[in-house]
This record gives sequence, structure tokens and C-alpha cells, in this order.
Amino acid sequence: MIISEKPFITEISQEDFEKLGLKGYQQVKIFDEKTGTGRYEWKEIDLNKQLEEEIQALFCSGTEQSLEFLKCPITLAIHVANGPKPDDFYLDKYMDMFSGPTTFEFGVGIKHLYSTRDYFEDKEDYWKVLKRETKAIYRIHIREIWIKHFKLKHKTEVRPWPYLEVETEEGEELEFHIHYVLDEENDKWVESYRMKVKKNGRCVSYVYVDENGNEIPTKNGNN
Repeated sequence: MIISEKPFITEISQEDFEKLGLKGYQQVKIFDEKTGTGRYEWKEIDLNKQLEEEIQALFCSGTEQSLEFLKCPITLAIHVANGPKPDDFYLDKYMDMFSGPTTFEFGVGIKHLYSTRDYFEDKEDYWKVLKRETKAIYRIHIREIWIKHFKLKHKTEVRPWPYLEVETEEGEELEFHIHYVLDEENDKWVESYRMKVKKNGRCVSYVYVDENGNEIPTKNGNN
């Protein structure tokens, strides 16, 4: 395993980041139709294109959270073994659940990146990389035009729970969320659904409710 003694963090604009022309690598499965078997190979990833996809996903979602995430630098970690045939890689059971092994990690919505003894990490949400596995960290400030032209399509109104008192555990907060969707044709906000939200520290649960605050069972009979 290659050890990085001095991983660094670079604050950088999207324009300047794109000039670097960085590549990353992701392990993908190649299926052979003739033999009916598959094999794993490393695929080169254009990190400029990957960054663009991360931004586009936030931009197109139209949610309040996505707008806040666009206002934060997008974080990118580069593994010390980054190369066509890496002998080491990132493989976090949460962050890489769908991507599989990679030599890079993107993170969105990270307002402050903490540096601990062993990790660079976001303490508000789950994103962390080992320092000894990391060659560099980029905090990429995206073009203002993305934020300027962002169109809100979903919004949530948060209120205190307005109905009869319900039992709550110590330290638990109860909120009432009303979600709206923009009817773009008529330029009007339309109510989509309501939720009862219980918060206890970092533990949050969501339950759909009707206009009277009664829980709505899901198809499997559970909330």
C-alpha cells in the first residue's frame, strides 16, 4: 500500500480545476456474451465530466437542499494509488455501495471538511476518507451561473406539530412537513404530501400523514 505523508486540501474554482484535466479510475464488470462470464476491469474516468454530472444532478433536481449543496464547494478526494491499474483504492461500504472500487470520491453539500488524526470527514453527513490513502483533496467552487439559473421545483414548509400532543422520548422533536411541487405550466405551487418528522439527535424518522395528521399506511401495511 502506498502511503501519503502529506495529503493537502486545495480550494479551487471550477474553471481552474477543469484545466488540470484529471483522470480517475473505477472498477467495472465486463460481460462476455460468448462465454456468459464476466470479468472486472479498471475504466478511466474523466473527472471533469464526472464533476459536471454531479452538478447537473443537483441542478436538475430542483430541491431546496440541492440549491444549498450547489452553494457549497464540491469535495473530491484522489487516492494515492490513482492510476490505470491501481494496487489500492477506495471501497467504503456506504459511499461506494453502487460505484464499487474507485480511486476518487466526490462529496456534495459538505459545508466544512474536518481534518482529524486519521481522516478527512464531514461530521454533518457520512463522508470520510483515510488520510494515509489520500494524495489530495480538492474543494471545487462551481460557476455562479449554476446557482443564478437554478429553478426551485420542490419546497418544504416546516412547522411545529399542530395536532394533538403525542408521546415523545426525551430529547425528541416533532415537526410537521408539507411538501410542494411547482406546476411549471401555471407557475403555481401544488401540495404534494405531508409528513410527521421525528428528530432525536442524528436519528430522524419520516411518516406520511393526511390533512388531519393521521398516519397513512404504506402498501406493505407499515409506516
